[in-house]
Amino acid sequence: MFSLFIYGNLQFTQVQQILLGRTLDLEPATIPGFTTGMLKTTNIPVIIQDKKRSVQGFIARDIQPSELIILNQFHDSGPVTGSFNVSEQLVVNQKGQIMHAKIYSAKHQTEIIMKEWDKKQYEKKILPSYLQHLQKNYGGIKNEI
Repeated sequence: MFSLFIYGNLQFTQVQQILLGRTLDLEPATIPGFTTGMLKTTNIPVIIQDKKRSVQGFIARDIQPSELIILNQFHDSGPVTGSFNVSEQLVVNQKGQIMHAKIYSAKHQTEIIMKEWDKKQYEKKILPSYLQHLQKNYGGIKNEI
């Protein structure tokens, strides 16, 4: 099993359900050395390296190898093809424990708008159509792996 730092779309249970066929057990966590932004061509939030900042998100500790394959495909398809790096970083959970977790971060800073992601606005205005897109393009992907 793998641990994964989650920020952005994957924190929504509906997205998890469509992609993985289950809801993840998430624990609040922080990743130092990163900040947030948005991909220019989409409304998709990303994290990028910034040694002076940190990002609040979640850690999922029970990611199966087959689910990691799905998430890798998800992060390298559609309008975001080639936009993400996968790496392992240190994250800190809410108890102050330091652990290793995989993260998806922006590959090219030139593709980023340095703008804070507004989760509530996203959930209200963009998430419904994004879920329809996911269901159409990724619904049942878990069964294909």
